[in-house]
Amino acid sequence: MVGAGLPDDGGQLLSQLVGENWSGNRVVLNLENATFIDSTAIGWLLNTVKQFKESGGGFALHSVPSNIRQLFDMLKINTVLPIAKDGQQALEKVNGV
Repeated sequence: MVGAGLPDDGGQLLSQLVGENWSGNRVVLNLENATFIDSTAIGWLLNTVKQFKESGGGFALHSVPSNIRQLFDMLKINTVLPIAKDGQQALEKVNGV
């Protein structure tokens, strides 16, 4: 499950994991083991992608399960979130390859 317990500010979690200037970094997020995603997580992802773009960083999701991918497609979130089929492709997306 992705979403429950996420802080309102996406930067709080990422600054703990990546460092204070997290949005200038390149980050890939593996969703392979996610079974569910709620509206909190979707909001977090959208806010986070926006902050990465504004700071010149890079962010991509990969290995998104089909049920979550269908939700992203239905909500047209896939047009905003960089989604890759695997980790290698995600790295290429965040590095502009």
